[in-house]
Amino acid sequence: MSNQSVAIVTGANRGLGLETCRQLAQLDRQVVLTARDETQGLAAAEDLQKRGQNVTFFPLDVSKTDSILGFTSYLSDNYEVINTLINNAGIFPDPPPSDSKSSILKTDPDLVQQGFLINTLVSFWLIFLVVAGKAATLFQWGCFTKAL
Repeated sequence: MSNQSVAIVTGANRGLGLETCRQLAQLDRQVVLTARDETQGLAAAEDLQKRGQNVTFFPLDVSKTDSILGFTSYLSDNYEVINTLINNAGIFPDPPPSDSKSSILKTDPDLVQQGFLINTLVSFWLIFLVVAGKAATLFQWGCFTKAL
């Protein structure tokens, strides 16, 4: 375990998440890049590593309880302190604009609830797990496991 400042970025295989990883690594942070798609996540991390940046990849699907628990276990096994957590992962459960159900008024309420849970509450739970390490207490909350 190193004394280098550690930053986690979820949903980081492209876009703002990837750019955030790049900039944090340029600031001499050890960056843990996460993504639900392992192939894309590994490719993104390898691209940054080729540029001399200290980036590692860990597969994380924030919509899956087992994935979150595996990630927090990986963190506790490999890092003494997490200095930065960027919750960038999220979903957009609405159908694409070309679909006739694309309007929020026509969207399945269960999809809206799933989007809310993942985009809002999972960020809180990741903070709780990473900062406080309270996995056993957290996942007794039934609404999370039932919704996912």
